[in-house]
Amino acid sequence: MKRYIFFTFNDFSRDDGGTIRMRGIVNALAEHNVSVTLISNTQNYCKFDSKIEHIYLDYQVSKKYKQTFQVLLSFFPQFVHRFVFYNFLYRMKNLFESKNIDIMTIVFFEYFDNSVGYFLKKNNLIRDYINDIHGIAPLEYKNKNIIGIIQKLENDLKFKIVKSLDKKVILEAKKLIFVSEAMKEYYEKMYPKILNNYNLILRDGTTKELCSQKIDTKLLESLHKKYNVVDVDNIILFIGDFKDFGGVIDLINAFVILEKSEKIKDMKLLLIGDGERYFDAVKLVSEYNLDKKIIFMGRIPYTKLRTYQELGDIIVCPDKSHKYSELVPHIKYFDSLLSEKIVINGDFKSIREIDKNKNLSILFEPSNINDLADKIEYALHNRDMLKSKFTNNKDMICKEYVYSNTVKVLL
Repeated sequence: MKRYIFFTFNDFSRDDGGTIRMRGIVNALAEHNVSVTLISNTQNYCKFDSKIEHIYLDYQVSKKYKQTFQVLLSFFPQFVHRFVFYNFLYRMKNLFESKNIDIMTIVFFEYFDNSVGYFLKKNNLIRDYINDIHGIAPLEYKNKNIIGIIQKLENDLKFKIVKSLDKKVILEAKKLIFVSEAMKEYYEKMYPKILNNYNLILRDGTTKELCSQKIDTKLLESLHKKYNVVDVDNIILFIGDFKDFGGVIDLINAFVILEKSEKIKDMKLLLIGDGERYFDAVKLVSEYNLDKKIIFMGRIPYTKLRTYQELGDIIVCPDKSHKYSELVPHIKYFDSLLSEKIVINGDFKSIREIDKNKNLSILFEPSNINDLADKIEYALHNRDMLKSKFTNNKDMICKEYVYSNTVKVLL
């Protein structure tokens, strides 16, 4: 029987793109009767397949710890890193020995986990590692919109750290798993040596649980009352992180354009989530005096996602023009396509790999607020025709992009 060992410091206490992907992969492999061992900080196994073997890492690390670990790994000799983190190394050695873990190859899931794989290999605790690459930290820092000299210098330093770390970690990996063809091409062009690794593409996607998630009618009724959503309203919905390149500010400005034009009556914009631009968004809405029309709903349970999606007439994924989005399709795109609603998304290379013939969603020019406003207006004016056009979205995503299908590359 084929066996996979996965490693992450995540405790799975919060649902986000990372935890959904990790759970989706290990659960799908277990469904295919692959022997799966997950080393993590979780002790709550209710969302995992019962066949998965869990090993409790019992080693929590702070943000400062991660930063120190990565800085030392980027710029200092190996003996310095081994000296500073000797306790961690000793802890890992005891864990592997006590659990009889096969140390041939381990798959490391998240960005910090990836660097831990490199550290353990360099100190001969494991022979090889495979990294699941579903984010590109250097691009996030390189393309940040920074105001202030001190902040810019700090960001430039972080960029140099993660770029140096990326090179070490990626070149030492036995194999790399990417989320898109565009991402694979990007890394193989940057590091031609990894072409010999036979790297894989395991796309982000969805789970069987989300495909079968039902609408909670009582909750939906209470939400309609709470947010005064009535049948005559034109409801625009956003669900995701308020990241700098996530485009929430652009979406608010596009809504303002439509409000001023008065081409669409009775509009409301519902914003679900939080993140680094949350307070900027709140401030902007207050300045426009649109508090009654643009509503912040906070974070929601992932288990109730389908119910909240039902509030909207259209769902917008407004990500700005950014190299990251060109290479990485965001999980909210797949989530939105399952809603059976009209979906508007940025026209990125990573999205065109999925929506090849524009049969799944309406695409707008990223960072073009006027084009985004035009596409929203078009969607609201033509909702019946578009709902009919996109009627098979859910069936297609739940067939092609469910993790039980995408993990077949690992079999």
